[in-house]
Amino acid sequence: MVLAINIKDVSSNVRPDGTVTGRREKVREAIDFLQNNLFVWVVGKNSSGETVDTKLSYIESPSFTKGKVYFDMNIYWFEQLMNLKVYNTYLLQLPRLLGNTRHVVFSIYLERFDSNKWFQWNYKKINELFGLNYSDANSLGKGFLRDIRHKLDKNSLKSFQYRVEGENIWIMPYEMKNIVGNSNIKLQSSTLEKLDDNYFANYLARRHELSKKKKESILDIIKTSNSDKIILKSAYEEFKKYCRRKEVKVSVLKFTGDDFLNKWNTFIFEEYKKTERFKTYPNGYPRV
Repeated sequence: MVLAINIKDVSSNVRPDGTVTGRREKVREAIDFLQNNLFVWVVGKNSSGETVDTKLSYIESPSFTKGKVYFDMNIYWFEQLMNLKVYNTYLLQLPRLLGNTRHVVFSIYLERFDSNKWFQWNYKKINELFGLNYSDANSLGKGFLRDIRHKLDKNSLKSFQYRVEGENIWIMPYEMKNIVGNSNIKLQSSTLEKLDDNYFANYLARRHELSKKKKESILDIIKTSNSDKIILKSAYEEFKKYCRRKEVKVSVLKFTGDDFLNKWNTFIFEEYKKTERFKTYPNGYPRV
């Protein structure tokens, strides 16, 4: 199966005019890695009934121009990609969002394990798998896992909790969209609240195409004041109800960027008017 990928879809080095910057050597380096390091041995039968061991590389016959990379992919690997439980566009964004190849590989490796269940890893095995050199489990947790978890909590659909016991590290993956109100997930209340805040801000940013600056502004408001957080969330619920009304009947996704923020702010003000603070500070409502 022949596939083609736009280089700009997998590279953050894109000029405003849409052209991709970078050296040819870097593209060659990436292709060499895919072709020479990712493979699987498959055992099958030939037409004579003999057992045959075949090595299937991830890609074959690669080539590239200024704008695209072309390669053949064996149907085995293509099926593996299509059967990924969480195959989605966020995987394309992970290298840019996480900013570290090991972090990206770890986040994908995490998909091997069931959510909301603890599994045990020896820290030496983690060192071996991800090319690390930590002297003990505690330093690996603080120096590697904590940083990954922080990034995944903010940018991914799946993150994890971990604890250290001697030379072993227990890890429990969890789905960000299901984290709040799930009695099967045993996390500290402060951790749950932080995850809820991050998820809410990230959800709005993705759904309504908000800038990173606006997302951080929302996070600042809800982390600074619990009462303002309640107002923002209830205002968003009222905004969704407004969109569903018979006389309106418009998708919430129609509102993006500043159009969404302007509409949301009107509902924020209406929710603020219901509070005691409004009587003393009529203009003190949180503005996004």
